[in-house]
Amino acid sequence: SDVCSSDLFAMVAIPAVAFIVAMTYLRIASSAIQSSFYVVYLEHLGLNGVVIGTLIGIGEGFGMFGAGIAGWLEKRLKPHWTLILFVILSLLSVCVTPLIGGSLVLLFAFSALRGNSQGLSQPVMFAILSRAVDPREQGRSIGLRTTANRLSTITVPPAMGLIADGWGIDASFL
Repeated sequence: SDVCSSDLFAMVAIPAVAFIVAMTYLRIASSAIQSSFYVVYLEHLGLNGVVIGTLIGIGEGFGMFGAGIAGWLEKRLKPHWTLILFVILSLLSVCVTPLIGGSLVLLFAFSALRGNSQGLSQPVMFAILSRAVDPREQGRSIGLRTTANRLSTITVPPAMGLIADGWGIDASFL
């Protein structure tokens, strides 16, 4: 068991794996924000559950479009730049919520952008990872990526909470 754990974390010594683990943490941070403070913030703005649910649904729906064009885009841009670009777009599109909260049109547009970016980034991540590790190690590399997912979802909301307590909810997004 200890050998498996140490072998798994030793994979982070592979530069492409370390890159994917870091990008996974950042990518899932936008999901952690959306599933926690985003909803609270929108309710604070006075939006009802139907509108909030629709905003989240739009993002998820646009994720299908992103996934559908990932291969096409990856052929035109280097995969690592594609991933960096769309992880940044995903984060920015949820973090600007306090700046655009007064406009439903902008909230819908940025929700769509976030979803598209999330949908696009996932297949690119898997493609990079699959090329970086031996086929016999791909299951473990996905496990490592999933560990980064979980780490992000358990650290980002409490960190936002600390910032919100100290400087307000708007600051926690930024």
